[in-house]
Amino acid sequence: MFALITGTGLAGNGWDFGGFFRTDHPLSLVSCGFWWVCSGPTTVDFGTASAQVLFATPTEVGVVVPAGQGTVPVSVTVNGMTSAPSAAAQFTYLAVPPPVVSAVTPDQGTFLTPVAITGSNLLPQGGLWSCFWWSCPSSLSVDFGTTPAEFILWASPNQVDVLAPPGQGTVDVTVTVNGVTSQTSSADQFTYVTTPPPFPGPFPWF
Repeated sequence: MFALITGTGLAGNGWDFGGFFRTDHPLSLVSCGFWWVCSGPTTVDFGTASAQVLFATPTEVGVVVPAGQGTVPVSVTVNGMTSAPSAAAQFTYLAVPPPVVSAVTPDQGTFLTPVAITGSNLLPQGGLWSCFWWSCPSSLSVDFGTTPAEFILWASPNQVDVLAPPGQGTVDVTVTVNGVTSQTSSADQFTYVTTPPPFPGPFPWF
């Protein structure tokens, strides 16, 4: 889920130019641009869980909400100084539908076989229509049996594309979103074979 935090002094001293972030410039940061240049002065916590910062300005910070439950305080830390708790700086987690896996394509293959997982509620709700491997939230994960798929290539609420991790035999492919894991069924099974299946043509996510 995407969240926008508003306030003052939410970005540290620095500036960005062409995707390169500096903290030694005397001017206030206008915007740190994209997530890969927002990993320094500004951090955001939901309770004790750290959020992924997507962008930051002196008055706004956009984040991906980490997994959690109940009502938690939201704090912003800039250059080692943390915002004071307040009633306005709280976030309440709502119950969301669990992820459901309805098909795995192909349903057999070897290590590093491209696999498209289709279903519903496969991406944390709110704000994110899709994500690529460098921007998918940590609250999304895929497992082949007990082995995590380290390469999530692309994800949307209805499809997640991964490379199959090492394994053997027939395993259930499960998707976990915000700590909630899909129920297993015959539709989510993937069988490891000794030789890869014929290449089907275009990748399943294109």
